Amino acid sequence: LMYFAGKYHLFMQYNPFSPTFGNISWYHMISEDLVSWKHLPLALSPDRSWECGGVFTGSATIYRNDTSGQDMPVLIFSTACGDYFALATPQNLSDPELVRWEKPSFDPLYKRPSGLSPGGFRDPTTAW
Repeated sequence: LMYFAGKYHLFMQYNPFSPTFGNISWYHMISEDLVSWKHLPLALSPDRSWECGGVFTGSATIYRNDTSGQDMPVLIFSTACGDYFALATPQNLSDPELVRWEKPSFDPLYKRPSGLSPGGFRDPTTAW
């Protein structure tokens, strides 16, 4: 759950094609009061060759650019195969619903270090 520009944004893992595991994407909903929710298009979907198994666990956070003072929502996620961490940012910060997200060309951010099991390389967060 992330609060930005007067709206709560809820993201969750979701397979848009089946009730089973696979093709994991991030579903996105918004609310102003945490009671009524508006369903939005998927925030993240696997669309890169290294996103093996899908866009898996991660977190949503607000990053403050110390130079500009501007707040920037950021989604950071792992891949289902446990090999990579990557991020996404809104395509348009002036869109209060943050409907469209984009992954930068330099993604992925990190590759799993050798010797670490895939199950031990997931759930990235900036909360710590």
